Amino acid sequence: YFIQSNLSSVTMTLSTVQSTVAHIQCSKTKTVGRFGSLLGYLPFLLTLLIGGGIVVCYCMAVGNGHVEAAFPYISDTGTFPPESCVFTLFMNLAGVVGE
Repeated sequence: YFIQSNLSSVTMTLSTVQSTVAHIQCSKTKTVGRFGSLLGYLPFLLTLLIGGGIVVCYCMAVGNGHVEAAFPYISDTGTFPPESCVFTLFMNLAGVVGE
């Protein structure tokens, strides 16, 4: 009888430990904080902001005749207004997201 009661208490303790370990493993996979699930999108958003900013400024600069259409420097596309304002806007947004 003594061995059987000790065996049942060990079994209950073991099941308690297993459920605690399972709970800890589940809690590790959950995201932390309010924006934890959105952190994976930051590199994608950063790429879109920088790439989109360069393309928009290039199109504006070529359309306004400020640069030639044959591969200008990136900073040349953001030299004159209005494309300089758009270039600054996109680069500042990318800096905030990348920080």
